This record gives sequence, C-alpha cells and structure tokens, in this order.
Amino acid sequence: NQLIARHDMLRMVVDADGQQRILATTPEYHIPRDDLRALSPEEQRIALEKRRHELSYRVLPADQWPLFELVVSEIDDCHYRLHMNLDLLQFDVQSFKVMMDDLAQVWRGETLAPLAITFRDYVMAEQARRQTSAWHDAWDYWQEKLPQLPLAPELPVVEPPPETPHFTTFKSTIGKTEWQAVKQRWQQQGVTPSAALLTRFAATLERWSRTTTFTLNLTFFNRQPIHPQINQLIGDFTSVTLVDFNFSAPVTLQEQMQQTQQRLWQNMAHSEMNGVEVIRELGRLRGSQRQPLMPVVFTSMLGMTLEGMTIDQAMSHLFGEPCYVFTQTPQVWLDHQVMESDGELMFSWYCMDNVLEPGAAEAMFNDYCAILQAVIAAPESLKTLASGIAGHIPRRRWPLNAQADYDLRDIEQATLEYPGIRQARAEITEQGALTLDIVMADDPSPSAAMPDEHELTQLALPLPEQAQLDELEATWRWLEARALQGIAATLNRHGLFTTPEIAHRFSAVVQALSAQASHQRLLRQWLQCLTEREWLIREGESWRCRIPLSEIPEPQEACPQSQWSQALAQYLETCIARHDALFSGQCSPLELLFNEQHRVTDALYRDNPASACLNRYTAQIAALCSAERILEVGAGTAATTAPVLKATRNTRQSYHFTDVSAQFLNDARARFHDESQVSYALFDINQPLDFTAHPEAGYDLIVAVNVLHDASHVVQTLRRLKLSLKAGGRLLIVEATERNSVFQLASVGFIEGLSGYRDFRRRDEKPMLTRSAWQEVLVQAGFANELAWPAQESSPLRQHLLVARSPGGNRPDKKAVSRYLQQRFGTGLPILQIRQREALFTPLHAPSDAPTEPAKPTPVAGGNSALEKQVAELWQSLLSRPVARHLDFFELGGDSLMATRMVAQLNRRGIARANLQDLFNHSTLSDFCAHLQAATSGEDNPIPLCQGDGEETLFVFHASDGDISAWLPLANALNRRVFGLQAKSPQRFATLDQMIDEYVGCIRRQQPHGPYVLAGWSYGAFLAAGAAQRLYAKGKQVRMVLIDPVCRQDF
Repeated sequence: NQLIARHDMLRMVVDADGQQRILATTPEYHIPRDDLRALSPEEQRIALEKRRHELSYRVLPADQWPLFELVVSEIDDCHYRLHMNLDLLQFDVQSFKVMMDDLAQVWRGETLAPLAITFRDYVMAEQARRQTSAWHDAWDYWQEKLPQLPLAPELPVVEPPPETPHFTTFKSTIGKTEWQAVKQRWQQQGVTPSAALLTRFAATLERWSRTTTFTLNLTFFNRQPIHPQINQLIGDFTSVTLVDFNFSAPVTLQEQMQQTQQRLWQNMAHSEMNGVEVIRELGRLRGSQRQPLMPVVFTSMLGMTLEGMTIDQAMSHLFGEPCYVFTQTPQVWLDHQVMESDGELMFSWYCMDNVLEPGAAEAMFNDYCAILQAVIAAPESLKTLASGIAGHIPRRRWPLNAQADYDLRDIEQATLEYPGIRQARAEITEQGALTLDIVMADDPSPSAAMPDEHELTQLALPLPEQAQLDELEATWRWLEARALQGIAATLNRHGLFTTPEIAHRFSAVVQALSAQASHQRLLRQWLQCLTEREWLIREGESWRCRIPLSEIPEPQEACPQSQWSQALAQYLETCIARHDALFSGQCSPLELLFNEQHRVTDALYRDNPASACLNRYTAQIAALCSAERILEVGAGTAATTAPVLKATRNTRQSYHFTDVSAQFLNDARARFHDESQVSYALFDINQPLDFTAHPEAGYDLIVAVNVLHDASHVVQTLRRLKLSLKAGGRLLIVEATERNSVFQLASVGFIEGLSGYRDFRRRDEKPMLTRSAWQEVLVQAGFANELAWPAQESSPLRQHLLVARSPGGNRPDKKAVSRYLQQRFGTGLPILQIRQREALFTPLHAPSDAPTEPAKPTPVAGGNSALEKQVAELWQSLLSRPVARHLDFFELGGDSLMATRMVAQLNRRGIARANLQDLFNHSTLSDFCAHLQAATSGEDNPIPLCQGDGEETLFVFHASDGDISAWLPLANALNRRVFGLQAKSPQRFATLDQMIDEYVGCIRRQQPHGPYVLAGWSYGAFLAAGAAQRLYAKGKQVRMVLIDPVCRQDF
C-alpha cells in the first residue's frame, strides 16, 4: 500500500474514452493467501499450476482499480510462492526493478519518501516535445517511409484466429564461452549483438514467410532523463520502432547484418516520434484490418543493466529466482526476447497458440536455434544468408498448383530481376489465373530526351490592367481586416482575451468554443495568426492578449462594389456570424461555400480578376502544349475546365474531368453534354493511384487548379500525379501562395481539406506554400520546373501558375514483362494479368462513380406520407440512381457536397426542416424521413425555414393556428436564414408569458448572442413583441417587424 501511494500509475484506470486517469485515493489493498501447507507435494503442484493458469489468462477490466493482482501461496512455515499478475499498461522492465527495490525498502522497515515527479509529468513533457524540430524531423522521416513499408511477415496461419489467446513459450541458451566469442566477433565487424540476433531472427522468418520483404516490430526502453528521479518511477516507458527487411537479393551475412544495423540506427535516430504513433499512422494508411498490423516482435535486453545488475539479477535479488515468467499481448503473435545472465545468452519465443499452423512455431524456433548453432560452430560456412540458410533449412513452398515445380515466390523473385521493377506480388485467382502486381522503381525509366521547346519560357503573359489590380488589392485588404476583426469578436464573445491579466490554455479555448476535433487545428491557426500580428503572447500552451482583442479596428475603407467583391464580403460576414455553429459542427462549411446560386464559388474561382486571368492563361498553355490526353484533378465547379476545353478542342483526343465529389461530376456532365471526348470519374489526390482508370500511355498534361494544397502529403501526391504522365508530360498547377490569409482562416479554413495536411507544413501550421516552396517540392517529386508566373515571389494576384515536366516514364511494358516470365518458366505458366500499383502494401480506395444517365424515379414502397416520395425524388435527382427506403444516402454515392445541396433544396422548397447532421445520423431514406416527420411536429424549436446567404437571421412566430407554414413563401424570397417558432402539440402553456419565455429560450439556443431580428404576424405579433421585450431587458439589440397586429383585448 505504500507503493500504491508512492506511484501514481499503480492507481491508474482507463476510462471509456481511452484516457488514463489517476485516482487520488484507493481502498486498502489486501493480498489473498492460499494455504497449501496441509497438502501433499503433488496436490501443492496441482494447486500452484491451477493458480498460475488462472492468473495467466485473467484480464482485469481496465476501467476498474486495481489493474494488478498479487496472490501468496503458503508452501510450508518457511516457504511461500508469490504470484504477480501485472498489466503492461503500468509497467516496463525497469518498473519491475523499481517495484522490487521499493518492496525491499519497505520490507526492511524503511519509509518510502514521496517522489517529486509523476508519470503524468513525463507524459506531458513528451507531449511538449512534439513542438520541437527533432520531433518534426522524425515525423517527416516516417511519413516518407511508411507508404512503402512492407507488411509484417506472412507466416502460415490458421483461420480464424483464436478468440481467447493462449501462449506457449520456447526457451534456450547459448553457453558463456560460445556467446562471448561470437559477440566479440560481431562487435569487431561493427555490429551490435542485438542487430546480429535480429538479422538471424528475420532470416529464420524469411524461410517461412510468403514474402521476402517484411517488417518487424522492435521493442526498446527509452526513459528520457528529464528529471533526476525518472529512474525511480513505475510506468510504461516502453517504445517501439519498425525495422524492414529485404531478402530478395543474396548478400553476405556480414552485409546483411550491417544493413540491419544501419536501418536500426537510422530508425532509432528518429524515435522522437513514438513508435505507437508510427503504427497508428500505418493503420491510417492501411485502413481497417482484422489482423494486427505488426504482430511479430523482437525485444532485446542485451547490455541493459539496472544499477549495475543485469535484468535477471535485478529481478531476483529480493525474492530469489522466479519459478515462472510469462508475458502476453493480444496484438502480438510472436515475441522473441533475448537477455544475458551470468555471461550466457538466454532467449525465449512467446507464441500465441492456434494462430500459426500446428507445429509451425516450434519448427521455426528449432530452425532459429540451428542457425545460431551454425554461426557458432562454423561462422565461415554461412557465406551468404540465402545459400547458407538454405543449406540448413528448406524454404517453405507456396505453390501455384500441384504440378508446378516453381512457386509464387519464384515468380516474384524473377520479376524483381527485370529492369525497373522494385516490388512484385503474385497471386492465383479463384479462376486459376495468375495476377502479378508490380511497383516500378523510383527513378523513371530512360526515355528519349524531352523536345527542346521554348514556347513556355518565351510566353508573354501580362498582368491584368491596373484598375483590376487595384480592385483586387482593395477587396483583399477589406477581407483581411474584416476577417481579423471577426475572429477577435468570436473569441471575445466567449469571454476569451478580453483582458491581458488572464491567460487561456488551448484546452480552455477549445472548450469555450465547443470546437470539434476536426477544427482544433484551425483554432490553433487562429491563435498563431493573432500571435504573429502581436495581439496575443504565447506562453507554452497558454495565450494572453497584449491588449483586449475588442480594440482590433474595423476595415479602414469600404469594400469595392463589384459583384465578385460583394459576394466574398457577404460570404465572410455569413461565416463570421456562424462561427459558433461551424466550430460545434451544427453548420457545414460546405453549406456556406457551395450555395445554389454559386455566387461565392464563382467569385472565388472564376469572376475575380486574378482567377479570370489565371484560367485564361491555363487554357492558353494547354493549347500551346498540343496535349492529346488531358487529366484535370479537383476540377470542382469547372471554372477552369470551360476555357481549357474550348482552347484544346482541335488538339485533344480525351479530357478526363475528375473530382473527389460525384456532385461536381453530375454538374459537369450536364454542363458539357455536347463536348465530345470528355469522361468523368472520381479521383482523390490523397489515395493510391488506380492505374486501370488511366491510359496506359500516360497523360500529356495534368491540370490542377487550387486543389493540391488539399494534399495530406504534397510530395507524395505530386509523385502520384507524375506516375500518370507520359515521358515529357507536363503538370500545370495554379495555387494561392499567400500563406498568412486571415480571410482563409475565418471562412474556407473550416473545410477539413485545408487542415488535413500531415507533412512538413505541420511545422508552422500553414497549409499554403510559397512559389519557391512549390518549385522545391516539385523537384523532390522528380519533376523539372519549367515555368513560374508571375516570376516574383510575392504575386499581386496572390496566386501563381507553375508548369513542370516529368523527365521520364514510369509505366512498364507489360507485354515485355509477360514474355520474359513465359521464357523463364515455360508454357506451363498460368494466364498472366500484370497490374501496376503505386504501393503493394496500401489498399486501393476505388469509389464507384455515379451512372452517366439519370435514374428513372423509383416508387418508394412502404412509406407512410408524401414526404418520403418528395425526398426520394430529390435524392434520385442528385444521386442519378434508383432509391429505396432501406438504402443509405452515402452508400449510394452521396458525399458531403451532395448532402449539403440536398438539405438546402429541402429547406428552400419548404418540404421539411433539415440539416446536415440529421442526414449523418439518419442516412437511410426511411430513417431520414421519419426524423423529419418527427421534427415537424413542433417538438424541436426553432425550425429552419430557409438557409439563405444573408448575414442576418430572422425568427418568425406562428399565428393563432400554431403553424408556421404560412411564412415559407416569404422566407424563401428573403434569401436569408429564417427560423420559425412552431406551437407545441399538445399545448402545455397556461399563460402567454410562459409561451414567450419558452420561445426566447429556443431563440437563444439557436443564436446565443445578438443582434436579433424578430417578426410576428397576427397573433404572432404578441409573441414577437413579448420576446423582444425580454431580449431587450437582457441588454440585447433587437429589431422587430409586426405584420397585421391585432388588438390584444380580442384575445
């Protein structure tokens, strides 16, 4: 109990949200005792084994204290057995030593002094390290490495895996003389004993693995010396790193060990990013999988001492030698642990039963022992890993069929010997055909020199006229100033940064704004922006204002009156007014950007002088390139598509219009239905490339306008696009290059793509790149820069147009590869299908596109109202496919943009009140309509009548019939957000004042802060007037409109 009081992790539980929580106090812990003194030796043995088995497979609930279990078995008056069931959430190896030392101190009657540091302090210090350049270096390293990282060894397994894991342990030793000699020999070769044993472990697995390339999970112990008492803490300081192996090319044993050593050192040098985070990122790339990602583990405790004692000595100095040691982890199938004791090597394999084929684990362990013995007995006999091990251990075969004298690994090995192929994977289909997936080498295959074309560098591309540039600059000055003021007002409204005396932690800011996790990065960007402009001061994870944010001035000049300028100004005002709803998720940012009139998107991407100029020059360059095959990614509203199609009409053979949203594809089909040779498909720049969806010869030109900043990893996305180009093909990019736009933060920043980056942009939390930065990442991706316009770094357009070329081809000659393999293996080779892949280890996400032709209306069977029919017809018009009651909107091909448009049309037509969250929560047609039906009953005020673009929100009150439907025509004509107060049914108010109080509460839940605009008609005039009085009494600004008010005495 003194240990429990001393160590916070012994009082730890895990809550339902996955967060660890430290209990301030815990009940007195009593150790149960089994009295076995009266039993015979055989009965004692049976009782001890029963208790051991019981504790070995008992998993204590993590949300209940304690997470550990101690039991004492009394053998006789002088001997007892101590059983300890300890959860690895609380302990690492050194923690066992700490526990033993503390127990010994208490045993001697000494008092345990309190510690000045807790495990929580250590975790918080680790979190703070995420802001260092070393952590960001590690992040960038692993982000580059993970997409091509091989899978875990594909060992012979049984299906399905066991529900309740049981483990078997295999152990062996190497004597002191032999071990010291071989260890010295490895050290003379510049290889640590851990790296040497890891290499041999991997070599053993390669004999049994389906593939010659795989990744192992390496456990290491990494207590950072942040405090003098850090080594006295109990806690899980264990970390992991991933080490990949490639046995496809035979190399000498020493070379393989040295390669392992180099990879090990390199990965450990980037261990600032915790291995748990690395595996989490790997899981994100691989998608959901039934099996653990990295279930084969190597744990080395060689050379590890605790206060001068080896691990074995440290564990046994108090209670003597352990009778039984057993470790298990649900996500680990095989854990190979090595340690030294009295100069000997002790090694163990902890294997999960019934996962590997029967007998496989023991056979692999015997193979491993044989390899170690061969190294000790005759180290020179293993000249190479491949031939040396093959002489001792036969490789497991993975045959195509019973007749073939070669297997799948032979085919893969032969494919890797073909020039330009880096990875290969062969599989037999159910029909008996052979599929071969290949990944090409990073360096493009040699190709003819690119044509010496000087047209692009000699292009005369003048800037817009000065009057247009002045209008552009004035508009952006107003937008930036108003956005800064709007951000400050939002923070002030929630009591933040109103006085320099109070500092606010980031967590408090998140809580005040009810910010969803998806918007917390944007919130950090807000604070960073205000800090850079010297309105805030950062103090660690807290911020305080230099002067109150309310003193941020309004724009000094009016916004220009051009249509595009006013459209963006109105859009910004709408976003500022809806900041609270945007942060909390009650309002979708797509709903505000993509309104049905397209005023905002036209202003952003087509009508403003910068976009108009850049779209025109994009079309001019496309025509000059004489591109026959063109791919446009992120084509969106087709603002660039239209001029490019017109300019290339006489030269192009095909135009591939793509976007991540099927709604944009549907809109483009309708708009360009008379354009020949245009195809439409979904394309996500952040997903692996599906080569079957693109021409074998590659594209001549790829157009990407204002989309590549949405890449989660810019360089990887650029490489992906490069794979789609032919040799000498061009990539044309248009990107905003202003990195510090406050307008962006206050408006389009809420769209998740702008905060979804996972690459080097995490260092300064800014999604946009400068012109020179774009040119740098293009070179990193293998492009040759050709044009950047405007030439200056700071563009008066706030955007740049860049063109880069692919110097070589990355597409294989599949027919040549097929002929090569047929010559190698003869006519018995099955029918061969070769598929190029971007990576073998990352699954393809290939969403199906909507049909070209709209679907005919499908009757909705089983519905109980006209509502379902109306909603079904709207779904079918958007999705272009039949709809049934049980079908899911998103599984039918719907996306966030389609959902936004659908909800807007429902509200505009007055069919029913709806919002996006309703559709996310009730995504089948029947559930969605049932929810709408319930909502219109009046039990959920206020009810949205229109979601227009105006900056003000209007609240309207029902007349004497209690219904608000009479307001719908006016609400739609006003083109602003209109909410109605519907009478409750059945009526439960005894007085008019009670009803008004209820409605005021509903209004303030929808809009917590003024100014308010209220309207009442007929009897509703009393309600509007009463609500206005109550709001005014609370100090709120109120405007009121009364239509045909009646004399109150009549009621």
